[in-house]
Amino acid sequence: MTGAGGKHLYDPGFTDNPALWTHEDDSHADYVSRMITDRHSLTVFDVDGKRLTMAQIDEAGDEIDRIMITK
Repeated sequence: MTGAGGKHLYDPGFTDNPALWTHEDDSHADYVSRMITDRHSLTVFDVDGKRLTMAQIDEAGDEIDRIMITK
């Protein structure tokens, strides 16, 4: 299960506020490029030969993010 599949969601205001995505404990490391905090979702991986696709699907079945890596 990915971090978006848990019981409680972050404050929806986090979605459009990158300043809230970092923490002093990790020296405000900027490792998050997108955060959607207003809905639950799950991650689907698909491997097809040398291609790996990862998609994030929300609770309504809509794709909210996707990445493809080809070896």
